[in-house]
Amino acid sequence: MVDALKIESNPISRRDSFNTRDRHTRNLKPFNSGDIKILLLENISQKAVDILKKAGYQVEFHTKALDKETLIERIKDVHAVGIRSKTKLTEEVLSHANKLLTIGCFCIGTNQVDLSYAASRG
Repeated sequence: MVDALKIESNPISRRDSFNTRDRHTRNLKPFNSGDIKILLLENISQKAVDILKKAGYQVEFHTKALDKETLIERIKDVHAVGIRSKTKLTEEVLSHANKLLTIGCFCIGTNQVDLSYAASRG
């Protein structure tokens, strides 16, 4: 008869796992939607803008892509950014995005985002 393999592991709660497994992981906390700033570029659907504003989010909406210097200035204080294909989120741009939590790419592919650098920032 074969002895069963015994595997021991310490259970980690979902809450604890957010800050113990990866030093880049941010702690989650409840938030007020009015505290969240969203930057939407390149004519993202007006319906999406209306829904987000109705939910209480602070939304900055632009119909075109921003030049690099303007994008760097605008991305400093936003928590979420939504882009299409013309906006380039390079390491240089993302290095200024100190509060950024998420990036939405509303296009085909994600080659306009430096994914390695974004992932390294958490």
